[in-house]
Amino acid sequence: MKSDVAIAINNLTVSYRQRPVLRSITAKIPAGKLLAILGPNGAGKSTLVKAILGLIPKDSGEILVLGESDVKKFRTRIAYIPQKEQIDWDFPVIVRDVVAMGRYHARGWFAWLSADDRRLIEQAMQEVGISDFADKHIRLLSGGQQQRVFIARALVQQSDILFMDEPFVGVDATTQNAIFVLIEKLKAAGKTIIMINHDLSILKKFDRLMLINKGLIAMGAPEEVYTEANLQKTYGGQMTIVDQAETTLWQAKL
Repeated sequence: MKSDVAIAINNLTVSYRQRPVLRSITAKIPAGKLLAILGPNGAGKSTLVKAILGLIPKDSGEILVLGESDVKKFRTRIAYIPQKEQIDWDFPVIVRDVVAMGRYHARGWFAWLSADDRRLIEQAMQEVGISDFADKHIRLLSGGQQQRVFIARALVQQSDILFMDEPFVGVDATTQNAIFVLIEKLKAAGKTIIMINHDLSILKKFDRLMLINKGLIAMGAPEEVYTEANLQKTYGGQMTIVDQAETTLWQAKL
C-alpha cells in the first residue's frame, strides 16, 4: 500500500563544526505535494535537504524517505537540483549529456545507455522545451533554460521526489511561470516536489509551507502558517519592507 508520507523526520539535530545548525526537527512531508521550505540565510534550509539526502551526517534523530532509512535504498528515487553557484558551469558538457546523467543513477556511471534510455532523454528535452539547445554547452544557456535542463534530468531519472534549491534565482517572471507549469505536471504525476524558496510573493502556488530557523517554526497549508506571528518568529528583523508589504497584501486576500 502506497504511503501518504514521502519523508518522515523525527527529532533531527545536525551540527556544523560542533555548532548545532538544526535542532530537534520533527515533521512529515506528504507525498504528491509541492512544499516550500522558508527561512532566513543561515536558518538551516540547505542543511536540512542535505541531511535528508544523506550528503551530511546527522547528530541524532531519524529520517525515513519513502519508508526507508538507508540512503542507498532510496537515493535513486530522489532527484536534486542544487543552487546555481554549486554547479561548475565550465565543466565541458553539453545539454544532452547533463540530461542523460539522470539515467546513470539507475544504470551506473559506466553502463551503456540503451535505446529506451535515449528515447527518454529526447522525450524529456522536448517536454521541457530544450531540444533546440541539446548540443550546446550548458554555460551558454540562460538561467531559465539551465533550470529546464535539470528538470529534464529529473524527468529521465524517473524519481519519486524532486528537491530544488532556490531554482528561481536570476529567473524572470515569465520563465518562473513556465517552470511552475512543468512542476505542476510532475505533481499531477504523483511526484513530491520540495523547494527551498526565498520569494514570498509566490507562496500561494504551494500546497504546504515549512518555516524553519534552526528549528521548525511552523508547517502546514499556506493559509494556516503564513501569518505575521510565524514570519516574525522565522525572520525576526530580517524581512525587507517589500516582503512585509507583500505579506500584508496576501493576508488581506485570505
